[in-house]
Amino acid sequence: MPVPSLLSETTEVVANPDGTYTAEVHAGPTRYQDEDGQWWPVDLTLTKRSDGSIAPKGHPRGLVISGAADAGEHDLARLASGAAKLALGWEGTLPEPELEGTAATFREVRPGIDLVVDATRTGFEQFIVVKTRAAASEIKSIAMPWRIAGVVPSSEANGGLTLRGKDGKYVGHVPPAVMWDATVGAESGDHLRRVPVPMTVKAGIKPGSKALMLTPEQDFFSDPATTYPVTIDPSPTLKPGFDTLVQDNIGSDLSTSKELKLGSVTDGGTYRARSFIRWPTKVLADKRITAATMYLWNTHSWNCSDHEWQVWITEAVGTATRWSKQPRWRSDYPVAKSTMTKGYSGCTAGYITANVQPLFATAADHGWQTLTTGLRAKSSDEADPGTHSWKKFQSSEDSKDPYVSLTYNTQPSAPKNLTSAARSVAAATRRRSSPRQPVIRRRRPKRRIRTARSGI
Repeated sequence: MPVPSLLSETTEVVANPDGTYTAEVHAGPTRYQDEDGQWWPVDLTLTKRSDGSIAPKGHPRGLVISGAADAGEHDLARLASGAAKLALGWEGTLPEPELEGTAATFREVRPGIDLVVDATRTGFEQFIVVKTRAAASEIKSIAMPWRIAGVVPSSEANGGLTLRGKDGKYVGHVPPAVMWDATVGAESGDHLRRVPVPMTVKAGIKPGSKALMLTPEQDFFSDPATTYPVTIDPSPTLKPGFDTLVQDNIGSDLSTSKELKLGSVTDGGTYRARSFIRWPTKVLADKRITAATMYLWNTHSWNCSDHEWQVWITEAVGTATRWSKQPRWRSDYPVAKSTMTKGYSGCTAGYITANVQPLFATAADHGWQTLTTGLRAKSSDEADPGTHSWKKFQSSEDSKDPYVSLTYNTQPSAPKNLTSAARSVAAATRRRSSPRQPVIRRRRPKRRIRTARSGI
C-alpha cells in the first residue's frame, strides 16, 4: 500500500503486508506535482501543443520549446521552478521543428546551421550544429537572448554560471559551453575532439535585456583535422538533485550531462572516468535497511566480459568537482562490488545492478539527509585500459535514470512499564545476590495463610 505522506519528486514508499516498507529512491525527479497537488510521471517525449509550442509530455520544470516563429527575438526554450524562471532565446526566423523522442531540431536557422533542443529532467541541452566549414567561417560570435527571474546569476571561475534564489540557495546552473566535432571513438563512444567555448553575459539588443555570448575558437573551425558537423553546447538547468562525472582529460563541469562513466579506455588517447550520485536519504533515517539494490542503465561497454566495478561512499560533490578535485573516497565505510555488464553487441543496453545494502544502512544508521556514492572500476583495471573496464550509463538527466530499491523496517521502540530485581537467596545458604543478572518478573498477589485450631 502506498504511503502518500512520504511521496516526493524523488522517492516513493510502499507499506508491505509483512510490516516492512519498500522505497524506490531516485537521484533526480521522477515525478512532479501540478498546481492542484496531483502527481504525474516525468515523460520527456516531445509533443506539439495546440498553440504551436513544443513541450515534453511531463516535465518537472515546465519546459516549453518554441514552435515555428517569424523573424525577431524568441524564447527558444524556457523553464520554471517555483519563483525561479529561465529562458534562452534566438534572434531570427525559426522553421517548424522536427521532433524525435526528446529532441526538437530546427533546420537551417542560418545557412549551414541547425538548432537542436534536447529535453533533460531538470532543464535542456541546446545544440548549435555547424554543418559545414563554410558556415563556420561566418561565425565570429553567437548572442543568445537570456531572460531570468527570481534567480541571481554569478560567474564561476571555470566560465559557467551559478544560479541562486533571492534567499541565496542554489537552484541551478549553466556549465561552461563546449564544442566538439564528429570524431567518435569506436571503443569509448565519446566525442574525442572537444574544446571549451568562452561564454559571457552581455547586454542584449533590446534596452535592459541580456544575452549569453558564445565565442567559438576559430582555430578549431579551421583546423584540417576537424570533421564536420561541429556541435556547440550550452546547457541551462534548474536542478536541486545532483550527479556528475569526472574525466582526467576534461577539465570542465559535466554535471548536466546525460551520461555517467567509469573505467579507463585507450581511444584517441588513454583516459579514465569516475562518476558520483547524490541520493536523498532523509526518509531512511534510523530505519533498519534489510535490502538495497542500485540500478544503472548501462548504454555502452567496451565488451561483454565481466569486470568488477565498485560503489563507494564519498564526501560531498558539486559543480566544482573535477578529476583533479575529487571528494574523499571513504575506505572506512563499506564498498559494494558488481561485475554485471551491458551495452555491447551480445549484451545490449539494459539495467545492471549492485547490492548496496551496507552503504544505505550506513546512511540510515547515521541519520544522513543525503548519501553520495562514487562509481569506479577497481584499481587494477582503472590503471590498465587493456582490461576493458570502460562503461557508460544514463544519468539522472536522461529517461532511464539511476535509482535504488530498498526494503526497511522501523526500529522498535524501547519497552515500557517493566521492573527489575536482583536475584537473591536465603542468607542461610550463604549465597550472595548477583546485581549483574537482573531478572524481569511480575508482581504476584499476596496469599492468605490459614492456621488450624487444635483441641485438648
